[in-house]
Amino acid sequence: MTDVTPADLRAACDILADQPGGYAVARALADIMAGADPRNALGLRARGTGRSPLTLDRLARRDSLLRDWRDQHHPGASAAMAAKAMRAAAATYTRRLAAFDQALDAMPDAYAGTEREHLWRLARVPAEMPGKTILQDILSQHHKSGE
Repeated sequence: MTDVTPADLRAACDILADQPGGYAVARALADIMAGADPRNALGLRARGTGRSPLTLDRLARRDSLLRDWRDQHHPGASAAMAAKAMRAAAATYTRRLAAFDQALDAMPDAYAGTEREHLWRLARVPAEMPGKTILQDILSQHHKSGE
């Protein structure tokens, strides 16, 4: 086995930072190289919230993706109506299409601008689709696209 050098870790950070879901890992590696405790940096140890930093990051990304979806496909709907439609679409996606999409390395161009694009992105976070009440709360929060 060869030794991993700091240059190797920096290269890994650069690669991961550009990958979906890779930013948190890249940031953790950078923190470790700066002297942080590896278990804390990798989110393997929960802090005062009872959730690890990686879990909190996944949930924040999921919530942002959900608000983007609502903004693009249900802009005039109430949070309750948008949540109902989104949960129905997610249930159908899970039953019929998610297994197919999981095998794909990249999102097909045909998904761009459709609800399936949002479902495809959400499936890669990974974080579960929230229940009705929590989803309504998420959709009720102020959101700026690109957060």
